Amino acid sequence: MRAFKQVLSNRNALLRAGSWRRDTYMVLTEQMWQKSREIEMARTALLAGVAERLNAVLAAYFDYASCVVLKYKSTAGAHESFDDFGARVMQIEQQERRFGRSVFGAHLDDFAIDFCQKKARAFASRGQQKLMTTLFKLAQIELIRGATGVNPTFLVDDFMTDFDESVAAKLLKLLDDSGLQLLFTSPCVGGFLSNTLLGMGGSKAVLTI
Repeated sequence: MRAFKQVLSNRNALLRAGSWRRDTYMVLTEQMWQKSREIEMARTALLAGVAERLNAVLAAYFDYASCVVLKYKSTAGAHESFDDFGARVMQIEQQERRFGRSVFGAHLDDFAIDFCQKKARAFASRGQQKLMTTLFKLAQIELIRGATGVNPTFLVDDFMTDFDESVAAKLLKLLDDSGLQLLFTSPCVGGFLSNTLLGMGGSKAVLTI
């Protein structure tokens, strides 16, 4: 990432400069493509691990079988050689000279989530989207814990919004099994969340302003 950011900085500086050196531009373009591809491969492997974790949790706690697919969206051109990518350079060069910045690279890459064979952003319900977000954060925590040995605190704000009690109960069981220190905030006094957490051994604090 440090090497990539250096190449990106040099490339953007060239694009903003008044004079144009195409030989330098092509050298920096190839360097940035190579670094972007290295980052893409690392990120793709990471997403595969996260997807495996998400699907295991969904199967164990929510009765979903292999529902999540994480797709990396590359601006450097997936599965291309630089020679193949070079065919796009003329078009990219015109855009970059007009905008004065790089229009491809790892800093612009993204990923998409498919849930039950549909695009989660467009077709998943609000509850399913919130569930996916929570599980994704838990997967990140597992990676952090595995890499550092640190046990993070997980803050969950306004937990019950968009969840029915059945899904909420399953997710609370998962959170309890995670072994994390959990902090829940809610504007409501009493109710399902409060009663369930107290029944699981939680403690309650009322904050006033």
